[in-house]
Amino acid sequence: MRIIFFILFTITNFLLIFKVNPRFKPKVTAISYGISFIVVPIVMLSSAYLMNIFKVALSTESQQIYIDVVFNLMIIIFLNLFLLLADVMVNGLLNFHEKHNAENIDKNPIKLALNNKSGIKSFYRVMFFLGSVLGFYGIWLAKKM
Repeated sequence: MRIIFFILFTITNFLLIFKVNPRFKPKVTAISYGISFIVVPIVMLSSAYLMNIFKVALSTESQQIYIDVVFNLMIIIFLNLFLLLADVMVNGLLNFHEKHNAENIDKNPIKLALNNKSGIKSFYRVMFFLGSVLGFYGIWLAKKM
């Protein structure tokens, strides 16, 4: 069961990082993740409260899975917000050099960055994704003490 959740959250995060986020404007993405940052904990706490009211008893393993799902959703939200911040920073930095540093635009650190803008973005997207896989592994598959 835990392996299925690991695979499910890894695939979900892959789709968000590489397919969904680039299709939308940063403002729309930030608003949607900001709303989900508030909604996810409220939904999880209210469902726990309703289970308590209706005397629904969960096993210890089910409670741990419930908590792990909440942690995974929050990791996905925070990770994608930081990825959005990285996109905005790289775009802002490179746009600044295009507008205000025209005399040095053909010199090498700036020229290399401008020519490889998509490669830079792909690199840190892969790094964010690999970091999330490590986090998901720690939550779902690592041995609990």
